[in-house]
Amino acid sequence: MTSDLHMAEKDALDDHVWSEEWFSRWITHLSKTDEGKDGRYRLILNGDFIDFVQTAPEKFTFDHENAFCTLDESLAKLEVYFDKYKKEMECISGFCELGNKVDLVLGNHDIDLVWTKVEEGFKTRVHENLNVLQPKEMHLYEDGRVC
Repeated sequence: MTSDLHMAEKDALDDHVWSEEWFSRWITHLSKTDEGKDGRYRLILNGDFIDFVQTAPEKFTFDHENAFCTLDESLAKLEVYFDKYKKEMECISGFCELGNKVDLVLGNHDIDLVWTKVEEGFKTRVHENLNVLQPKEMHLYEDGRVC
């Protein structure tokens, strides 16, 4: 289990940038163990894996007092994220291909994955068996925003 990686823009505000290779090395290491080769691992990414808040902040507007991003804004930020973290996502994909499980528990910084299309886009590009777990208190507003 790991949490709070806050992968965002790979800039000075990104928590992950200072140790970006460790995650890929760790997943690669797990994949090469007997347990990993046999698909016996369950990796839990326990919240704030992706830092949508700091990813492409120019893509969202803050024009609603109770909500954060629209679907289109979240999809645009997801594209920026995949441009920055291709290697890490390929490592997770390979890990899943071996039969290992990955559960991504949403935190307040990866709330954008509450959108079905954003979750589907993420899983399509990483691995279909990746499991996104959404806390009950996250929900969509009627005006098409997520909070």
